[in-house]
Amino acid sequence: MKRFSEEFHKKALSVKLKAAERDALRERVLSYMEYHPLQVPGKRTISKTERALFAEPYRTVSFSWRQIFSYSGMAVAVCLVIVSHSAERAIPGDTLYPVKVKFNEEVRSSLILSPYKKVTWETERLNRRIAEARVLASEGRLTTEAEAEVVAAVRTHSAEARREIDEMRITDKEEASLAALHLATTLDVQSAALRQTEGGEVPPAMGSFSAQVDGTGVPVESTESPIAALASVIEAEHREATIPSEDSVPSFDRLVAHAEVDTTRARELLASINGTATNNEVRDITRRLEDAERLIARALEARAGDEEAAKHMLTEVIARTQKLIVFMTNIDVREVLSVEALVPVELTDEERQVTVLDALGRIKSLQAQIATSLVNKTLSSGISEKATESLVRIDAIVASVEAALGSGDFETANTAVTEALSISTDVASMVGIDTGTLPVATPEPLPISVGTSSATGSEPVGAVEGVSDVATTTPTSSAPALTTQSEV
Repeated sequence: MKRFSEEFHKKALSVKLKAAERDALRERVLSYMEYHPLQVPGKRTISKTERALFAEPYRTVSFSWRQIFSYSGMAVAVCLVIVSHSAERAIPGDTLYPVKVKFNEEVRSSLILSPYKKVTWETERLNRRIAEARVLASEGRLTTEAEAEVVAAVRTHSAEARREIDEMRITDKEEASLAALHLATTLDVQSAALRQTEGGEVPPAMGSFSAQVDGTGVPVESTESPIAALASVIEAEHREATIPSEDSVPSFDRLVAHAEVDTTRARELLASINGTATNNEVRDITRRLEDAERLIARALEARAGDEEAAKHMLTEVIARTQKLIVFMTNIDVREVLSVEALVPVELTDEERQVTVLDALGRIKSLQAQIATSLVNKTLSSGISEKATESLVRIDAIVASVEAALGSGDFETANTAVTEALSISTDVASMVGIDTGTLPVATPEPLPISVGTSSATGSEPVGAVEGVSDVATTTPTSSAPALTTQSEV
């Protein structure tokens, strides 16, 4: 069968029409086409009835589902952005406040991956709740329920930050210590600001109750004002925040890097608030940042001799810088606290020398007046004897002060001159000398206000320690006046 088909195919290929046969076939096809043309339909005339029917208001409209979904998605996105942005200004009691807390902030929380940044964000949420409480108090809307809500939120954010810190300690103790220092510093500043606010910011009608919350979450009546109660809660949270212990203090290099990052951020924040902050605030913040940079340089120099002391300097730099950052990023804090109350000035060697010399001038003036009083006034034998012994003691202390100045030991000079000034003032009062109007020849006044107290992140704001025995202010016509610790 296969062979037959092959033979048939070969035979078919050999069959061809002759020229006459092809011409005849063509003639027949053309003749058929000529006598059987294709019919072309002509235009049909539409009647009036049909035209009226087509004009009825029933039409077919075509649309694209893809375009509908696209435009709907864009509209929803725009609405979400507008609502989300508007919710950022909401406070407890507003319609959009749940959007701010439950949506905006939770979305941001879910996008943060770094444990340290999570602690920073929870701290920022805590700052937000405190700011909202201030707004409610200023508007007279800080009810018992609202205060309980704020207190619960503050505790929640603080606990969440501490939980993140505890988890960080498992993998990175140094980072956990830095995060704990950040949290403690923020709580410290907010507590001081709220205590300062308590005096005049709370409306009188809001001072008769306080929503202290017990372990079950039920508000407990109290006579403490709402702002004071919130300050108490923050102080309690500050005590719960673990300050880095000696065995968990980060390495020197880690502290240096963190201090430099914080000072850089503080510089950027200062540039951003330059138009809203007062000139005095800008000058004071700039001075504190310069102090921080000098402390970093001093720590680098002291590392070779005493690395632990150098690490302590860097820890204090970080605490001070964090306080400045909170001050610059929180307008409520700026309204009730000054830079001086948060971060004291770190005196330069030249300023310390001027301060000590000014104190020596006052001491010598007091000595001269005491000696004159011993000669010209009638004093009891006990007072005269005690005053004479005190003058001898003052001379010895002054000699040690001058020796310390000669060797550049300004810390010792400050301590000694404070003691001498205190004794001189007491003896002068004892012999009847008015110490408030002493003409003293002093160096040229410093162009800035000077204070030598030192506050760390682990102590209350404004705490005085170390060289804080000597505190100075800028008078109008003389060098910074020295005051004793009892006067501070």
